Amino acid sequence: MEEPVVYSPPACIQWFEVGAGGMKQDARAKVKAAKAGLQEKDLGTALKEGLSAAMRAGRAAMANLAGKRSEATEIRLYEDHFELVSLLKTVSIPYKEVRSIAPSPGGKHRYTVTTRSGEHTLSPVAYLVSGSARVPVGWQRNGMEVPYLLLIEELAARCGLEVGER
Repeated sequence: MEEPVVYSPPACIQWFEVGAGGMKQDARAKVKAAKAGLQEKDLGTALKEGLSAAMRAGRAAMANLAGKRSEATEIRLYEDHFELVSLLKTVSIPYKEVRSIAPSPGGKHRYTVTTRSGEHTLSPVAYLVSGSARVPVGWQRNGMEVPYLLLIEELAARCGLEVGER
């Protein structure tokens, strides 16, 4: 079997886990402060601080899950098919079964791959945001950093399609 071309998330995705760790520590500190303040403060204030701590813990868990999901994401291109690998499953699709690759309605940077058996959405694993600018994080293609759209273009070429063609 030939070696696949593997598109995987870039190393910057590691910051999800680092950020989640900091968020967990912050949430723990808030819980301790809420417990300690329960005797000193009125019940309403203590409940408010407890709820704030719970919300922070939930955000930390979501950041951790986003990191794990992103790290597990891969697209593997073989000679006659490609695989969409996620945290929970791997889907194998022959190129000849792809009917179209088109931008998803209402989803900037999201593309819908339509096959005989259904649709699959390709989207960035993360975005870089600075002020009002929001750009998709690229990929590592067999270890080399490449722009996000290179995957879409290479997949379309292997399927013998143009992006946006129906």
